[in-house]
Amino acid sequence: MLAPSSAFARRGTLVRVWSLEAVPCVTALGRLEERYTAGVQRTENRHPVIDAGYFAKRIMPKPGDMSATGVREICSVSECISSGPPDWIERWLHNEFGWFNHIRDALSVIPTGHEAEYRLFAYRLHPEVFRHDVRVPLTLPEDVRPDRILATFHTLGFDSASKSIESGLGLECSPLSCNSMAAEIGTNEFCLFPTLGEAVAGAEQFAREQPEPGDYYVVEVLESKPDAV
Repeated sequence: MLAPSSAFARRGTLVRVWSLEAVPCVTALGRLEERYTAGVQRTENRHPVIDAGYFAKRIMPKPGDMSATGVREICSVSECISSGPPDWIERWLHNEFGWFNHIRDALSVIPTGHEAEYRLFAYRLHPEVFRHDVRVPLTLPEDVRPDRILATFHTLGFDSASKSIESGLGLECSPLSCNSMAAEIGTNEFCLFPTLGEAVAGAEQFAREQPEPGDYYVVEVLESKPDAV
């Protein structure tokens, strides 16, 4: 199954290859943004991953038919269970990975009066794509140039998500949640791999077994708590 955004085509932007070596009112939106950004320092990226953007989601509890006992809620990259604001695509403020380069833009697509229902996430990408039995360098669209992630964001875990349509917008499915594979693979309470190494191993497995069709991407999932600043 595909996330709603996966059918939208990219707009022909340039891409760059990463070497493996390497609408609320303006005033209200400004106050909301300040809760996430004021008086904090940028994080140091300690993992070999690449800042890729921000996204606000309405997080859902573990579905009743999912037998993964340790999972409490679904913070997967996929929108299949925990989704973003309605009509966020139509605003066209996002980058070609389907995330937002700026916190302000990610918050601006939340419907007025519903801000408390959404949580703000940031994403980093592992610089390899897992394609069947091989790894290839990640090709990142030129417009994926997010603001550096703030120190108030903390890592919840890592996901492995599919992408079957090269020209589609963003990633599609997260087998841990979409296919309930968290019931047979060790995850944390957020339905994510606890470590980068486990996520890489999961991506290799998913790329071979194809629980959802396509290549697999490893994503670090971070969340910001506004009250922490």
